[in-house]
Amino acid sequence: MADLAQGNRPEGMQPDETAVYDFCAEMHQKHFVSDATFKKAKEMLGEQQMADLMAVSGVHTLVSMLLNTAEVMPNDGWRPLPPLANR
Repeated sequence: MADLAQGNRPEGMQPDETAVYDFCAEMHQKHFVSDATFKKAKEMLGEQQMADLMAVSGVHTLVSMLLNTAEVMPNDGWRPLPPLANR
C-alpha cells in the first residue's frame, strides 16, 4: 500500500496481482489496454474475472469522480493525496 500511495509499482506481487496491476495501470493511464496486456491478464484470470475486474475498476472510477466533484471528504479528517502530476 505504501508503494501505491507514493505512485510506485509494488514489489513482490504474485503473478495474478501483477496481471491485475498492469491491466489497471495501463487502462487508467492510457485509457486503453494493449493486446499483450489484455492477453496476459485474461490468461491469468479467465473471462469472468476479467469482466469483474473491468466492472470493479469502472465503478471505483465513477464513485471517485462523483465524490471528488461533490467535494465529499471523510469525517475522520483524512484527505487524499494530490494527483501524481502535482507531487
